[in-house]
Amino acid sequence: MNGSACDGWEPIRMRASTVDEIARNDLTAAASILAHNEHGEQLGCWKARP
Repeated sequence: MNGSACDGWEPIRMRASTVDEIARNDLTAAASILAHNEHGEQLGCWKARP
């Protein structure tokens, strides 16, 4: 396999109001999005946003 572990890997970004809505209504989805973003950051695919 050629390429890097980051190929095609993008952070999931959304407005704060969307994050709040998801956290209130679907904690499983919120945890999955957070895990996705943290994993990509740990791989070095992108840097965390403040």
